[in-house]
Amino acid sequence: FPESLSANKHEVMVPNILLRIHPDGKVLYSARVTVIAKCPMNLQYFPMDVQACSLMVECFGYTTKDLVLNWLETEDGKRPVEYNPKNLQLAQFKLINVVTKHYTLVFSTGQFSDLEVIFYLKRDLIYFIIQTYVPATLIVLLSWVNFYVNRHSVPARASLAITTVL
Repeated sequence: FPESLSANKHEVMVPNILLRIHPDGKVLYSARVTVIAKCPMNLQYFPMDVQACSLMVECFGYTTKDLVLNWLETEDGKRPVEYNPKNLQLAQFKLINVVTKHYTLVFSTGQFSDLEVIFYLKRDLIYFIIQTYVPATLIVLLSWVNFYVNRHSVPARASLAITTVL
């Protein structure tokens, strides 16, 4: 995970991996990993934006002569990256699409296999209406109450002004 902030393999009592070697020479290696990744965002259309966050898996130690990474393609139409939309909970976003890509990177030390998954996330507008717009509107409305208080009631006007500032 070359562009991640941190990654940890899960090892409870034994290493948490699955390794299968097929008769035709294909190898399936699956490991449980927790990754904290970064996602540079374009906030031009905030809060009605769609973000593309990518996660890359790169083979660093072996060239394509030794190891080629590929996404698992199945006959039954399953996608290589699976998720359950009912169990997926994001506070500000909805996952709208997942795209997988395969690259061969060329460096001075050789050619290396690289996989990328891109998560397309749409910001949930309701979250920002409830968390930002509603409180801001209520504060503005509270500040307008000052105009209906008698102008000679200085303590009442001062306490309302202080309340809206806080």
